Amino acid sequence: LEATRQKSRSIVMNDIEELYTMTEIYPVFKLKNERSLKRLINKLKLKHPKAKCLNRKVGSKYMMTADDIEEMKTLCLNL
Repeated sequence: LEATRQKSRSIVMNDIEELYTMTEIYPVFKLKNERSLKRLINKLKLKHPKAKCLNRKVGSKYMMTADDIEEMKTLCLNL
């Protein structure tokens, strides 16, 4: 029973994606600061209001996964 619990815990931990904050993300887009990134996100939201990568918040803070960052890069190409 204990071995089953540990196995299921490890499966759950492997499925959780790492979240990145705005502080970690803005250098990826070669922006000056977080405020510039927030402006870019707002601009992209106007053009792509249903994009999940632009609407992921934890509490009141924007958070993104690695996949979200890649999706946002492709959205920027179409801006």
